[in-house]
Amino acid sequence: MWSVRDGQTTVGKGGKEQTDPGEPDKRLFVAQSEFAGLLTVAGRDNSTLSPILRDAWDRSDLRTMSKTQPASATGAHIVVVGHITEAELRRQLSQTERANGFANRFLWICSRRSKELPRGGGRPDLEPLARRLATLIDFARSTGEVIHGPGFWAEYEPHYRELTSGQSGMVGAVLGRAAPYVHRLALVYALLDGVRVTERRHAVAALALWEYIERSARYIFGDSLGDPTADEILKALRDAATGYLTRTQIRDLFQRNRDIASPLAMLEQLGLAYCVKERGAGRAAECWFARTTTHTTDTTKAPLADPSVVSVVNVVAHAVPDGAHLEALTQ
Repeated sequence: MWSVRDGQTTVGKGGKEQTDPGEPDKRLFVAQSEFAGLLTVAGRDNSTLSPILRDAWDRSDLRTMSKTQPASATGAHIVVVGHITEAELRRQLSQTERANGFANRFLWICSRRSKELPRGGGRPDLEPLARRLATLIDFARSTGEVIHGPGFWAEYEPHYRELTSGQSGMVGAVLGRAAPYVHRLALVYALLDGVRVTERRHAVAALALWEYIERSARYIFGDSLGDPTADEILKALRDAATGYLTRTQIRDLFQRNRDIASPLAMLEQLGLAYCVKERGAGRAAECWFARTTTHTTDTTKAPLADPSVVSVVNVVAHAVPDGAHLEALTQ
């Protein structure tokens, strides 16, 4: 946030005024080649990085209330693009960041290199693309409100229920902002087409890109619930030779030093496990079973056969390729 801060005047030691002119350009593009580092910082106690990034997605006026260095940013426009391997992402994305909305403010996109170039890729002529993009940027700057046209609504509305229906587990946590993201992506596609009204083709492109993002998230996180204890219990129930585990056996999985009540309640609420109480001479025994009709990741529908890198894009109003290039993007 310091890179887009407003100017301010403070009184230093001895009553002397100190003026900070701030940053006049409120745009910030952050390219994080090691996104794991950002996740590490965001997960630290008392770190302001996660709340600032969440606020930047929601609004353009930001503020920190630090005692030593309070700051504000008016009209800030922040975009974050990061790269991380699949294994690192699952390891570094903390349970807190999964639950507090940090994860679903990013687009998670599986990618891999399309070809091997031992001698490099040469120097492609980007001048035509640069000229076209500059023209479109000037158009976007001069554009006021962009509205959705009838064609957009006709394509978008049949998908609305699916986009807004909650999903369980880790996948649900990272896809929780599907509908607003489709709106933002359609807006970007319209501006890249040089129009002020979104049309059916912009909705089609936005929904197609979101479908790819959803498939990427399912490929990355699979059946993960976002709770390590619940994940371990569910795996143990599915692998149990007897077909079930008693509550005592589940406690023993963790040497009886972990709370299992909340994870079991989560599994039961999500319909992934159920409990049968067997009454005997003494206290009734709880036997826990995994439901056989649970969702599993369909690897035949994975977006890529062998993705090695997960690209993370935080879209505030991030320019993505236009509809003509969507097919190339998703292959």
